[in-house]
Amino acid sequence: MGCTTGSKYIGRVATLEIAFQCADADPAGATFLPIGAVTTKGFELSANETSVYADDSGGFDENLIVNSSFSLSCEGISRSADGVDSNQTQLMKYYFNSLVSGTQPVVLVRYTWPDVTLVAYMNVNAFNRSDPVEDKSTFTSGFSKAPSPAYPPTLTDSV
Repeated sequence: MGCTTGSKYIGRVATLEIAFQCADADPAGATFLPIGAVTTKGFELSANETSVYADDSGGFDENLIVNSSFSLSCEGISRSADGVDSNQTQLMKYYFNSLVSGTQPVVLVRYTWPDVTLVAYMNVNAFNRSDPVEDKSTFTSGFSKAPSPAYPPTLTDSV
């Protein structure tokens, strides 16, 4: 048996999953699915600021955070069929069909790191497949916070 890494971890232990349900559904009943053979995942939290410079600022600009936005992204290796480890075709079809029908492509996302878990309703805002002739087929996807007043995002300790 190998040794543990202590407090360090590598990216593959962080998981990114989705549930196909609208933002008015209780997340407690969600059935989460892996997105696919994901090789890279990303989380970005960005503040939106406003300048509050005044005569008493001492010549320096001062800013206050008025709100924040966050987004998630992932990229991975495409599979020829969905299954236990890949639902990226289902995600692509859901995104495409939502846009065609004029509805919002909202999914419930669960991003689990060893220390915390983020659960949030997110808009699918990008999906890309790349199929080079002499290399593996890949996909990328992006997510941004969707309106969900009844179920705001949660960040809790991982079990």
